[in-house]
Amino acid sequence: MLELAYTTEALPLQASTTSYAGAERSTTWDQSMIFGCVCDSSWPVGLASGQRQEPEWFGPDCSMRHCPSGNDPDTAADETNCQGVRPAGSPDAGAAGNLCQVDCSNRGICNHEIGECDCFTGYHGENCNQRSALAK
Repeated sequence: MLELAYTTEALPLQASTTSYAGAERSTTWDQSMIFGCVCDSSWPVGLASGQRQEPEWFGPDCSMRHCPSGNDPDTAADETNCQGVRPAGSPDAGAAGNLCQVDCSNRGICNHEIGECDCFTGYHGENCNQRSALAK
């Protein structure tokens, strides 16, 4: 846990690193005994501009994969905009330009085993953000 406290991409996300130091025999006696992991991601993870609030790989053993993200074509709001959004368990919020992960643009089902979208009828594209004539 000591090493994870010094990284900003560990969940729950924070804008700055956490201090996890002290008297090892009393306050931080577990600093070298508790283990965690940071799942891999092909995109930058964090709360800053250009970073996403969730890693590509997730789950207790990092075996599940997020699908391509995109903005829902049927709403006026930009669901990928995470400015001011606090991720679960975080005291901090996303900065301007921070991105939310929106699997399959909310227009399909994500297969987390392979990280691919199964788009709803009338939607297509890698992240299901393109509407066809069949969409209502």
